[in-house]
Amino acid sequence: MTSVTKKITTNTRVIKDLFTKYTDTFIALKELLNNSIQAKAKSINLQIDYTEDLLCKSSIKQIEIFDDGHGVSYSDFDKKILEIGTTAKEKGQGIGRFSSFQIGELMHIETIGYDDIKNSFSKTSLSIDTTDFQDAQLEQTEFKVDYEYFPQKINTHYKVVIQNLYHNVSFPPLVQRL
Repeated sequence: MTSVTKKITTNTRVIKDLFTKYTDTFIALKELLNNSIQAKAKSINLQIDYTEDLLCKSSIKQIEIFDDGHGVSYSDFDKKILEIGTTAKEKGQGIGRFSSFQIGELMHIETIGYDDIKNSFSKTSLSIDTTDFQDAQLEQTEFKVDYEYFPQKINTHYKVVIQNLYHNVSFPPLVQRL
């Protein structure tokens, strides 16, 4: 697998307004599911993993959305994933994948898509920790992107995993319960 560093790019939209557009977790989650539908997914799997750790901010360890849609090739990754407010999609604003930041601090994307330029399938992975750019200019922050090409046909998909959730604390801290 090859690794490179990439930067997120933006159009002229105000980043803060885009990332805080979602008023609650449900709307953010709905946006992520809508992306799967737009990718012509025949199957969308939503998995919620819970934790028993009483010191966690949330009773939910992670949320994973996996679809069998057409995915995103490495050649299209910059335009379709790293460009915020993109016009690459007919419907939408190009911010749906970042709605996960309304749910948790960590976002992991893995996608396999057919790459028309290389005439092969590519797998691309990116992890973003929002604490990496809290006090920095987003466009100045580099993110590691892993990618590889496959000579054979493989099933396309798009997977996003959200961790370190902000919400959904289902019980008071241990100290308050004693």
